[in-house]
Order: sequence, then C-alpha cells, then structure tokens
Amino acid sequence: MLSQKESLRHKFLLWLTAAIVLLLLLLLSFAIFYIHTNNRITQNLNNRLDNVAQQLIKESDDRLFHLAESFGVRVSIVAHCEDDGLFEKQERYYLRKSYKYQGVFMTVVMDVTNTKKLEADMLNAIMLLVILTTVAILTYVGYLTNTFLQPIFQLSNKLSDMNENYMKAIDIDNLPEEFKSLGKSINSLVNRIQNYIKYQKELFTGVSHELKTPLAVLKTKNQVVLIKDRDREKYKQTLKENNKIIDEVNSMVTTVLEFGRQESAQFEAAQEIDLMDFFRKKIDNFKVITHDKTIIEKVPEQSLYLEIQPTLLNQIFQNLMQNAIKFAKETITVSIIVHPERVIVEIVDDGEGIEEGIGIFAPFKRSSSSQGIGLGLYLAKSAANAIGAHIDIKNGAKGGAKATIEIDKSPSCKLT
Repeated sequence: MLSQKESLRHKFLLWLTAAIVLLLLLLLSFAIFYIHTNNRITQNLNNRLDNVAQQLIKESDDRLFHLAESFGVRVSIVAHCEDDGLFEKQERYYLRKSYKYQGVFMTVVMDVTNTKKLEADMLNAIMLLVILTTVAILTYVGYLTNTFLQPIFQLSNKLSDMNENYMKAIDIDNLPEEFKSLGKSINSLVNRIQNYIKYQKELFTGVSHELKTPLAVLKTKNQVVLIKDRDREKYKQTLKENNKIIDEVNSMVTTVLEFGRQESAQFEAAQEIDLMDFFRKKIDNFKVITHDKTIIEKVPEQSLYLEIQPTLLNQIFQNLMQNAIKFAKETITVSIIVHPERVIVEIVDDGEGIEEGIGIFAPFKRSSSSQGIGLGLYLAKSAANAIGAHIDIKNGAKGGAKATIEIDKSPSCKLT
C-alpha cells in the first residue's frame, strides 16, 4: 500500500519465503505421515499373518485348512517357496507369505483389499489437502503480488486524473522505498509541466501586450503626421522613430522565435560531454568578444563527464553570461564547484545588483536600467527546467549580482 514506507521488496520476499517454507513443511509433513502410516499398516498385516501362520503350523493336516478358513486366510502346501509380498488378482489385493511346514512349504494368503482401500482413501485425502494448501498459498502469493502492484495502480490513477488545469505533485513521503525514485521523477515532470504552462500563458499575454504598445505608438505617430503637411525633416524624423519601433518589434519577434527553437531543443538527445571542457570553451569565447571587461575563470582541471542536452545548457550559460557582462563594471568571475551529487556554476559580476521582488525570470520582466525586452532570463529558466537544472540570481554579499546554475549529476556521471 502507499502508506507503507518500508521496502516492499523486502516484505514481499519475506512473505513469499514464509509461504514457500510453510508449503514445503506441509508437504513434508503429509509425506512423512503417509509413509509412516503405510509402513505401520504393512507391518501390522505382516505381524498378523505371522501370528496366524504360527498357529497353523502347530495343527495337523486334517485341521489345517478348516482352521485357516476360520482365520480368514487361504493355505496351500507347495514343494517350493513362492514369492512373498503383495499382489493383485481380479481387482482385489492379497498378501502372501511362505513358511516351512513338515519338510515342505506352507503358503498363507490373506485378503487385504479393505486395508488397501483405506490406504487409498487416506492418500486421496492427503492429496486433497495438498491441493487446497497449494491453492491457498497461490492465493496468498496473488495477494502479495497485488499488494506490490498497488502503488503502481494508484500512481497510474493519479496521473490519469491530471490535465493542464489540474497538476498536483505526488506525496512521495508515504511511497514505498522502491517507488520514491519514480515519485520524484513524476514530481519533477509535473513541476516542469506546471512551469511550462505558467510561462506559456505569461508569454502569450506578454507578447500581446508588448506588441500592442509599439504598434499603437506607430499608428498614432502616423496619424499625427497625416493631419497636415509638414516639412521634409519632420517626415524623416518620424520615419526614423518608426524604424526604431519596428526594430524593437522585430527584436521581440526574434526572441519569441528563439523560444520556439528552444522548445524544439528540449527533444534533443542527451550527450555525454566533459562539463569542465564545455564551460572552458564557452568562457574562452566570451573572453574573445569582451574587450572592455575582465572575465576571471575558476574551473577545476579534472574532467567531469555528464549526460546532458548541450544546446539547452549553452542557452542557460549564454543568457546568464550576457546578462552579467551587460551589467558588470569591470569584472565577471565564473566559478565551478563540484559536489558529490551536483555541480554548481557561479557567475558573479561587480555591477549594481538586481532589483529584488520583480520576478526577473517571468517573461517581459526587466529592471529599470535594462534595455532589453525581458525574455532572456525567461528563456534561461525554461531551458533549466527542461534539463532538470536550477538557476537563481540574487545580490552578492559584496555587491553586484550572483547567478547560479545547479546541475544534478546523473548515474552515468564519472570523475576522472
């Protein structure tokens, strides 16, 4: 059940082992009981036959057959000893033994059909008990299997109830140990879908608003110019202003198209890359194009291999680096810290810092000093969600802004 926090595998194996041991003990007990009982019955029959034979040996020939009939046995005098034991004749069972009698052999035969039928009935009863016990054990195993699969059924039901209007994380604290990893993966996926839907709505709302404003300004300027004739310079000034507005709209459309390309990049197959080498090359590229500011690199020398989508990782790092370069005064420091379970990338600038509380990762949110349209950090956040990373920007202890990227190591990650 979902309320069981302990390992289902352990409980299942324990219960199944107990059931198998119980079945084996019962089968062994039934077998021992049947063999012991059968041996006692056979021994009693042999003893009875021996007692009858001893009494018959003492009698004379003329009374031998009459006395044998009274004991319920048949006697024959033969020259050679016949085979002793049980035999069947005309659907009846007989026990035969030979004894020495006055220089020849006396063969005594006893009808044991009723006793053999009793043994057969006892064996049938034991077999019925074995069948019933086996059915009970199999039913118990079926119950255990259903118990083991119950969390899967419940998880499936929870997932089938979800849609774009109702997305709720699964409580993994009450999941069995084997399903906690699955629960975490599902919650991570649910969180990514929630963020995607949230930012999609904000993006569409923002795009509509951001496009409506410059188009309204453009229309108004054109209407004002057309009210009356103006000189050539006034027309040229209006056209320049309109071109500037068109450039802003074009930049916005380009960024939205970049968002669409990023969505396609989410389906890119993960590749095993050397994370340290990846960041070194990206930092070197920024050093080439950044002449008026200094980029300090603090990247470990060892290799760190990780399976990840490089296109999305590049979008995250590129947006955060461009943001840091834009607002830094002189220096940008890039540091990479390797922890046992994750890798942290820190990008610190010596600028004025950020305006806290404005929701900088939401689309079209920008600070008062920013000249962009406010989609860069939104794209970085979306890319981070796609690869299961976490990014954050806050003011540094010594001023400026500090952007962090936290990347979880995958099971295939290896240090060399």
